[in-house]
Amino acid sequence: MSWVTITDKISMNPDACIGCGLCIEVCPTEAIKQKSIYLDVDGYVMLKDRLIYINPDDCVSCGACVPGCPTWAISDGGIPGGSGNGGNGNGSGTGGSNPQDPKDVKNDDLKPFKCAYQLVQQLPNLDNNIGDMMKSVFQNNSNVNIKFRPKSGMGNVDGTTFASYTNMGTFNATININEDILNYATKEYILVTLYHEVLHAYLGYEKYRLGDEAFYEEYPSVVVGVDYDASGVAINRFTFLSDHGQLGPYINDLQGILLDYNPSLPPEVARAMAKAGITKLTPEESALNSAERDTSKGGSKGTVCL
Repeated sequence: MSWVTITDKISMNPDACIGCGLCIEVCPTEAIKQKSIYLDVDGYVMLKDRLIYINPDDCVSCGACVPGCPTWAISDGGIPGGSGNGGNGNGSGTGGSNPQDPKDVKNDDLKPFKCAYQLVQQLPNLDNNIGDMMKSVFQNNSNVNIKFRPKSGMGNVDGTTFASYTNMGTFNATININEDILNYATKEYILVTLYHEVLHAYLGYEKYRLGDEAFYEEYPSVVVGVDYDASGVAINRFTFLSDHGQLGPYINDLQGILLDYNPSLPPEVARAMAKAGITKLTPEESALNSAERDTSKGGSKGTVCL
């Protein structure tokens, strides 16, 4: 399934929709509803998916739902990559674009958070393997767009990455960063959180590019799972198996990045932050990581954002 025409201005990509419901909250005419699809399996009724439905009779084409969609599943500029009147969503033809798609790496939404805003700008330019990956994939590839933005009410979740793929072969990713992190964490913790979320976006891109079978051959240490944020929205997460060889180099790179950024940071603190979010921590590492996450508790060793 690809883009579907709702009105003369609004179109939607059901494949990209994650059912988060953010568009429902801003719709002034209550034209958007969330429908649950149930599947009867061996006598058990199971929730298969949650999808958004836009009633064309109630939609006034105001576009209020477009900016907040984390996966660019709604467009108010016609069918992206199509003629703008693609009928049943074939999206063929030339002209038309998705005006809310970011170009390369966007971080304007982070401007109120000085530390994070500066760090995102530095990410691709830092001299390390992960920075090289970002340059080659997220900045120099016209088919990859990534956007950072702050988000409140995420509880203990540091960040979430939502990805979608258009029928034109474009990978879009929106990375939400917990506002608690942006307000209270050390600079080093914010830096490593950005890297962790970029890793999730990168692996999502690789899974899309390679396909499931080839992805698991290329990344045998990665487990694809589901987590939930504070509002109950499902989040696809990538976790490294702790005893697998692919994890070590990435952890070492991240630890080295943090120590290069702040040579006075204790190595054990840097390693705890490097591991958090992508593999299991020991109780001691969890305590060290927690202190960097919330400087108001005291005991942090990193640089406090001012």
